Amino acid sequence: MRPKRILQPRDNVWVFDFGQNFTGIPTLHLDSLGLQEGQAVYLRFAEWQDGNGNISQLSGGGWATNLNAVDGYIAGEQSYGKWTPSFTWHGFRYIEVTGLTTSPPLDALSARLIRSDVARVGEFDSSDPLLNRIHHTALWTYESNLMSVPLDCPIREKAGWTGDAHAALITGNYNFNMETFWPKYLGDFKTALNIAPTVVPLKTNRW
Repeated sequence: MRPKRILQPRDNVWVFDFGQNFTGIPTLHLDSLGLQEGQAVYLRFAEWQDGNGNISQLSGGGWATNLNAVDGYIAGEQSYGKWTPSFTWHGFRYIEVTGLTTSPPLDALSARLIRSDVARVGEFDSSDPLLNRIHHTALWTYESNLMSVPLDCPIREKAGWTGDAHAALITGNYNFNMETFWPKYLGDFKTALNIAPTVVPLKTNRW
């Protein structure tokens, strides 16, 4: 995925707009940034943007927890090539970049779209472009929330609360080969039960 444009809502703040929401992993192209040793670059992720180009992480639950995902890179003596954060992924359309001292080029940032590796097996096509678009959007949403477990919101959630799995079960089964995915997912419950501490019921009066 390549950004479509860059906005600068404030001094030394640049927002890369990828054109649509998706789930992915960002990559910084260091050769184009000219970083000095010790210089720190920070990436923040969002689905929303205001009219001035500032990002908003409210859709990610930041308003409730006051916690937001941030990726950071600190330049070494030689910073060249590409850098991709490990052990993470994000749901976003916008990436805010801070820590730079000069305007970055559009190709300074890219991202890889990711999801669990399940093959597409279902198809839908009609003479109505609106129906086709709705179907495409539904599958894009489903894929963006399929990260080892079915999710609710990839911008904030990394361990699905399980309600979304059964709510979208039919969508997944009609369109993707979920034959190995569901046994793995259900196996996660057994694993969690085996390692969870014993819960002692409280002796209280029922209301």
